[in-house]
Amino acid sequence: TPIKDAEENIAGLASLLSLAADADLAEELYQRSDPPLGHAIDPSATAAAMGGEGGSPTKKSFIISDYNRDGDSYRSPWSNVYYPPIAASGESGGFQPSAALRQVEIMANEVFDSYRSLYYGSDDSSVASVYLWDRDGGNTAGGGGGFAGAFLIKKEITEEDSDRHLRKGAWNSVHVVEVVP
Repeated sequence: TPIKDAEENIAGLASLLSLAADADLAEELYQRSDPPLGHAIDPSATAAAMGGEGGSPTKKSFIISDYNRDGDSYRSPWSNVYYPPIAASGESGGFQPSAALRQVEIMANEVFDSYRSLYYGSDDSSVASVYLWDRDGGNTAGGGGGFAGAFLIKKEITEEDSDRHLRKGAWNSVHVVEVVP
Protein backbone atom coordinates (compact mmCIF):
# COMPACT_ATOMS: atom_id res chain seq x y z
CA THR A 1 0.00 0.00 0.00
CA PRO A 2 1.44 3.40 -0.92
CA ILE A 3 2.39 5.65 2.00
CA LYS A 4 0.01 8.31 0.68
CA ASP A 5 -2.89 5.99 1.60
CA ALA A 6 -1.68 5.31 5.17
CA GLU A 7 -4.10 7.65 6.94
CA GLU A 8 -7.07 6.33 4.97
CA ASN A 9 -6.04 2.73 5.65
CA ILE A 10 -5.53 3.35 9.37
CA ALA A 11 -8.93 5.05 9.60
CA GLY A 12 -10.54 2.10 7.78
CA LEU A 13 -8.92 -0.41 10.11
CA ALA A 14 -9.95 1.66 13.13
CA SER A 15 -13.51 1.71 11.85
CA LEU A 16 -13.51 -2.08 11.56
CA LEU A 17 -11.95 -2.45 15.01
CA SER A 18 -14.55 -0.15 16.56
CA LEU A 19 -17.19 -2.71 15.53
CA ALA A 20 -15.37 -5.37 17.57
CA ALA A 21 -16.35 -6.19 21.14
CA ASP A 22 -13.27 -4.40 22.54
CA ALA A 23 -13.60 -0.67 21.82
CA ASP A 24 -10.02 -0.02 22.97
CA LEU A 25 -8.58 -1.80 19.93
CA ALA A 26 -9.13 1.20 17.63
CA GLU A 27 -7.44 3.53 20.11
CA GLU A 28 -4.52 1.12 20.45
CA LEU A 29 -4.14 1.06 16.65
CA TYR A 30 -3.89 4.86 16.58
CA GLN A 31 -1.31 4.78 19.39
CA ARG A 32 0.84 2.17 17.63
CA SER A 33 0.78 3.60 14.10
CA ASP A 34 2.51 6.72 12.88
CA PRO A 35 0.73 8.24 9.92
CA PRO A 36 2.80 10.48 7.65
CA LEU A 37 3.23 14.04 8.88
CA GLY A 38 0.86 16.53 7.34
CA HIS A 39 1.20 20.26 6.99
CA ALA A 40 -1.01 23.33 6.92
CA ILE A 41 -0.64 27.06 6.48
CA ASP A 42 -1.12 29.47 9.38
CA PRO A 43 -3.04 32.39 7.87
CA SER A 44 -2.60 34.59 10.94
CA ALA A 45 1.13 34.15 11.61
CA THR A 46 2.88 37.50 11.81
CA ALA A 47 6.38 38.53 12.74
CA ALA A 48 4.99 40.01 15.97
CA ALA A 49 3.33 36.69 16.89
CA MET A 50 6.70 35.00 16.44
CA GLY A 51 8.44 37.35 18.85
CA GLY A 52 9.65 39.81 16.22
CA GLU A 53 8.38 43.09 14.88
CA GLY A 54 5.70 43.72 12.30
CA GLY A 55 2.09 42.79 11.89
CA SER A 56 1.65 41.67 8.29
CA PRO A 57 0.71 38.01 7.77
CA THR A 58 3.56 35.69 6.75
CA LYS A 59 1.42 32.61 5.87
CA LYS A 60 3.93 30.22 7.44
CA SER A 61 3.54 26.49 6.96
CA PHE A 62 3.50 24.19 9.99
CA ILE A 63 3.43 20.46 10.57
CA ILE A 64 0.28 18.81 11.82
CA SER A 65 0.73 15.73 13.98
CA ASP A 66 -0.35 14.22 17.29
CA TYR A 67 2.12 16.55 19.05
CA ASN A 68 0.09 19.68 18.26
CA ARG A 69 -3.39 18.18 18.03
CA ASP A 70 -6.34 18.89 20.29
CA GLY A 71 -9.41 17.04 19.01
CA ASP A 72 -9.63 17.82 15.31
CA SER A 73 -7.62 21.05 15.57
CA TYR A 74 -3.89 21.68 15.29
CA ARG A 75 -1.84 24.40 17.01
CA SER A 76 0.48 26.46 14.86
CA PRO A 77 3.88 27.09 16.46
CA TRP A 78 4.02 30.45 14.67
CA SER A 79 0.90 32.08 16.11
CA ASN A 80 0.00 29.66 18.95
CA VAL A 81 -3.51 29.46 17.43
CA TYR A 82 -5.49 26.28 16.72
CA TYR A 83 -6.83 25.57 13.21
CA PRO A 84 -9.68 25.09 12.84
CA PRO A 85 -10.51 27.13 15.95
CA ILE A 86 -11.74 25.03 18.88
CA ALA A 87 -12.87 27.84 21.20
CA ALA A 88 -15.98 28.39 19.07
CA SER A 89 -17.37 25.04 20.21
CA GLY A 90 -17.52 26.20 23.82
CA GLU A 91 -14.38 24.30 24.83
CA SER A 92 -11.21 25.83 26.16
CA GLY A 93 -8.74 27.28 23.68
CA GLY A 94 -6.77 24.03 23.66
CA PHE A 95 -3.43 23.16 25.19
CA GLN A 96 -1.00 26.07 25.46
CA PRO A 97 2.57 25.93 26.79
CA SER A 98 3.45 28.18 29.74
CA ALA A 99 4.58 31.71 28.83
CA ALA A 100 8.26 30.95 29.48
CA LEU A 101 8.14 27.72 27.50
CA ARG A 102 6.30 29.48 24.68
CA GLN A 103 9.26 31.86 24.32
CA VAL A 104 11.62 28.89 24.08
CA GLU A 105 9.29 27.31 21.50
CA ILE A 106 9.37 30.49 19.38
CA MET A 107 13.19 30.55 19.43
CA ALA A 108 13.39 26.81 18.69
CA ASN A 109 11.10 27.23 15.68
CA GLU A 110 13.20 30.08 14.31
CA VAL A 111 16.40 28.03 14.67
CA PHE A 112 14.89 24.82 13.30
CA ASP A 113 13.31 26.69 10.37
CA SER A 114 16.73 28.13 9.50
CA TYR A 115 18.23 24.63 9.67
CA ARG A 116 15.44 23.30 7.44
CA SER A 117 15.99 26.06 4.91
CA LEU A 118 19.75 25.47 4.75
CA TYR A 119 19.65 21.67 4.70
CA TYR A 120 16.45 20.87 2.75
CA GLY A 121 16.08 24.04 0.67
CA SER A 122 14.13 27.22 1.10
CA ASP A 123 11.32 26.26 -1.26
CA ASP A 124 7.87 25.02 -0.21
CA SER A 125 8.86 21.34 -0.40
CA SER A 126 10.00 21.22 3.24
CA VAL A 127 8.43 22.23 6.54
CA ALA A 128 9.80 22.17 10.09
CA SER A 129 7.99 22.68 13.39
CA VAL A 130 8.89 22.44 17.06
CA TYR A 131 6.24 21.84 19.72
CA LEU A 132 7.01 22.07 23.45
CA TRP A 133 4.84 21.26 26.45
CA ASP A 134 5.22 21.44 30.22
CA ARG A 135 5.52 18.09 31.98
CA ASP A 136 3.27 17.05 34.84
CA GLY A 137 1.49 20.41 34.81
CA GLY A 138 4.74 21.94 36.00
CA ASN A 139 5.58 25.56 35.38
CA THR A 140 8.89 25.52 33.53
CA ALA A 141 9.69 29.09 34.58
CA GLY A 142 9.26 28.20 38.25
CA GLY A 143 11.48 25.12 38.07
CA GLY A 144 8.55 22.69 37.94
CA GLY A 145 8.46 19.28 36.34
CA GLY A 146 10.56 20.04 33.26
CA PHE A 147 9.28 19.93 29.71
CA ALA A 148 9.14 17.78 26.61
CA GLY A 149 9.10 18.55 22.93
CA ALA A 150 8.83 17.26 19.41
CA PHE A 151 11.13 18.45 16.60
CA LEU A 152 9.53 17.60 13.26
CA ILE A 153 10.63 17.90 9.62
CA LYS A 154 8.73 16.98 6.49
CA LYS A 155 10.40 17.05 3.07
CA GLU A 156 8.61 16.11 -0.14
CA ILE A 157 10.40 15.22 -3.36
CA THR A 158 8.49 15.78 -6.57
CA GLU A 159 9.39 14.83 -10.12
CA GLU A 160 10.54 18.39 -10.79
CA ASP A 161 13.32 18.27 -8.17
CA SER A 162 14.20 14.58 -8.33
CA ASP A 163 17.10 12.87 -9.97
CA ARG A 164 16.90 9.81 -12.21
CA HIS A 165 16.90 7.41 -9.23
CA LEU A 166 13.98 8.88 -7.31
CA ARG A 167 10.85 10.29 -8.91
CA LYS A 168 8.69 11.01 -5.91
CA GLY A 169 8.95 10.54 -2.17
CA ALA A 170 8.78 12.04 1.29
CA TRP A 171 10.98 12.29 4.36
CA ASN A 172 9.36 12.47 7.78
CA SER A 173 11.64 13.10 10.72
CA VAL A 174 10.30 13.02 14.28
CA HIS A 175 12.52 13.61 17.32
CA VAL A 176 10.91 13.62 20.77
CA VAL A 177 12.88 14.84 23.78
CA GLU A 178 12.25 15.14 27.51
CA VAL A 179 14.05 17.62 29.73
CA VAL A 180 13.88 16.94 33.46
CA PRO A 181 15.22 19.12 36.28
